[in-house]
Amino acid sequence: MDTSGKMDEQFTKKEAIQMRKQRDKLEKSLSGIKAMPGLPQVLFVIDAKKEAIAIREAERLHIPCIAVVDTNCDPDVVPIPVPGNDDAIRAVGLFCSVIADAVMDGRMKADKIQADEEKDCDSDRGNAHGTPGTRNGRRGTCGGSCRGYRGR
Repeated sequence: MDTSGKMDEQFTKKEAIQMRKQRDKLEKSLSGIKAMPGLPQVLFVIDAKKEAIAIREAERLHIPCIAVVDTNCDPDVVPIPVPGNDDAIRAVGLFCSVIADAVMDGRMKADKIQADEEKDCDSDRGNAHGTPGTRNGRRGTCGGSCRGYRGR
């Protein structure tokens, strides 16, 4: 609407400016959600009391939630509570770096496992039965997701 110039024709100048500001604010705060391919597999929260709505939403969507719980929070609200100080900047930095390192390690291990499975399926391409990507008439360990099972 704004790129075609219809906003300036349909609304007053003040209304158009307010609408643009609101749109920019929403784009800034929600652009990361718009780019997400799907629901997250886990939610990590620093302040369980401040982010209570996010924790309830994750529970409703059956997303596991890990939260740093301080003395001012109820640990029964969070499925996986981690005791710690959520007010200190150094503690928050430590929690975030530990979680980020764990995520990176997990991704590297998953990539390595996937590469090994694809290698196993590729080595089975010319088996004795002549069926590409299968073992004794069954799919390989990758469940048929590698290109060896597709019959190339």
